[in-house]
Amino acid sequence: MTLVVTTNATILCKHNGRVMLDAKQQVVTSDGSLILREGDLVGQPIVGCEKSKGKCTTVASTTGGVSRTLQVVGRAAHLETLKGATDKGATIYVMDPGQTTIHA
Repeated sequence: MTLVVTTNATILCKHNGRVMLDAKQQVVTSDGSLILREGDLVGQPIVGCEKSKGKCTTVASTTGGVSRTLQVVGRAAHLETLKGATDKGATIYVMDPGQTTIHA
């Protein structure tokens, strides 16, 4: 089983920029943090990208890393296996899912 991702997670671009996390649902939590769902990350800002030219500024897309078994307010929960791309084409990845309680 894979851990579910919350707003307490650390999601980075490959240049160490941090994705600012904001859940669109305000109901379901784990360890006090809201669970992220499919669609929550696209458009989220990225801060602190260390690329010298063309810094990553937003999440453009996500791939994989959604639960087939856990729905949160009608959408699949994001998992720690999540990958994606920034507006500059760099990859994003989950460094820390933000909780250790809920697996899906």
